[in-house]
Amino acid sequence: MADEAGGGAKGKVENSGMQAGISFVCFLYALYWIFLKVKELNDYLGREVANPIFAFLPGLNILAMWNLCGALQEAQQKAGVEAKDEAMIDFLSCFICAPYGIFRVQNKLNEIWEK
Repeated sequence: MADEAGGGAKGKVENSGMQAGISFVCFLYALYWIFLKVKELNDYLGREVANPIFAFLPGLNILAMWNLCGALQEAQQKAGVEAKDEAMIDFLSCFICAPYGIFRVQNKLNEIWEK
């Protein structure tokens, strides 16, 4: 299904608190979450933000998260959501405290998918 604003297939709206909680208990879930969200943004934007497999590779998972956070503003613009350039804040949130960063990014993705 295509979005009227020109985006591709939308991702799944998820409970942000649940995603953060699971990643707090199991760090491997945070890597899996990055994998899923990179795939969703790749599909929505119609281009490769990052290779989703990078989420599981040491060092490259940081690059995947950086690209994921960087592409949020473009996805917000396509969805017609107020686009804020908070890529650095989102990335640092994910890097320093993954559950909080996941909560922030998932909330933004939910806004995009609900439009």
